[in-house]
Amino acid sequence: MLRLLIDKLKSKKEAKINELNRIRIEEENRKRAEEELYLSISNGNLPEIAEINLLTKRGEYCHYARPVQRVVITTRTSYKTQSSGVNFRIAKGVSVGSRESYTEPIKITNSNEYEGTLYITNKRIVFLASEKGIEIPFSKLLGAQMYSDGVELFVASRSYIFKIDNIKEFSAIMSGIGEKYNI
Repeated sequence: MLRLLIDKLKSKKEAKINELNRIRIEEENRKRAEEELYLSISNGNLPEIAEINLLTKRGEYCHYARPVQRVVITTRTSYKTQSSGVNFRIAKGVSVGSRESYTEPIKITNSNEYEGTLYITNKRIVFLASEKGIEIPFSKLLGAQMYSDGVELFVASRSYIFKIDNIKEFSAIMSGIGEKYNI
């Protein structure tokens, strides 16, 4: 009886180990396939997306369309003035005293997020949204800073921040466009 119970426990343990190994192998295979896809995209084998809500120009092809959030950071500065001192009235309309005042700047930073779709074509990057939509031609793009959860695009004296779920895919698409179209 005890032997039967021990065998049953061993069987359950082996089944659990086999299941965990199967899950680990599936995850490794998925990651490997994903990395191979990103490498292929980075080398210029770009996907083309036909069904989009963006009006493309002649010779323009969309290679990326994903929902993202645009982060707009605004800073407002107000000033607080404080004064102190003593005045003594000597005569009507004449006062003597010492007064001290200083002004202190107070900066308030506010961050807003706007939902929309980010499109990357062979000619431009477009954020299509009901508010704060933008279009960045590649000819005006100066650089990009990748973060773990998004990207900051630099255009002239401005920067645009986007929260992106899959930054590896975005980076691969940008590299692939640069490789394929010599941008």
